[in-house]
Amino acid sequence: MLRKAAHAPDCAADVVPAAIARRVDQTSALIERAAAASSAAKQRKFVRQAATLLKKAAHLADVAGKRGKISGACSETLARLLADAGTRAAGIAVTR
Repeated sequence: MLRKAAHAPDCAADVVPAAIARRVDQTSALIERAAAASSAAKQRKFVRQAATLLKKAAHLADVAGKRGKISGACSETLARLLADAGTRAAGIAVTR
């Protein structure tokens, strides 16, 4: 889902800002670490960190659209997908 957000059809003509791409990559690494974690507490910690990064990336996508760095459609799509992923991750962190 994260890779899909970075390559959304609405963003085909836009270059996703490095700050957003970096946070998506960091989130992927955190999710992998959570999957390999030895305890539930560590899993929750990594998933919570991933949720925070996703929400920050969603905010950055919104700001990039407002500043004209990416198109409005791309900004809206990225912000929506990343915020949704962040909310889902936060929900998973609470239930584990």
